[in-house]
Amino acid sequence: MNKTKKLLFVGLTTLSLAACFSEGTFSKDHYITHSEDQANKMTWCDQHPEEKSTPNCVAAYAAEETISQGTDAVAAYMKKHGLSGRYIKN
Repeated sequence: MNKTKKLLFVGLTTLSLAACFSEGTFSKDHYITHSEDQANKMTWCDQHPEEKSTPNCVAAYAAEETISQGTDAVAAYMKKHGLSGRYIKN
């Protein structure tokens, strides 16, 4: 294998592995209906302040604004946005 093919192979392998380990982008709705994910993401964002402006951190903090208002606020949000399920704060 020549040097160019090796570099291309390594580059493609690296990109493929990065795609396997990257998380998706989640919305406020997701974090409201998945409180454990929301708590974990907020902890991670607090530990990585340089990442607080990323979409997932922004969505997790936005969900916290609603969650911190209590169960009734969460239920009203879920109803308004057509979300199903039962909210349980871990």
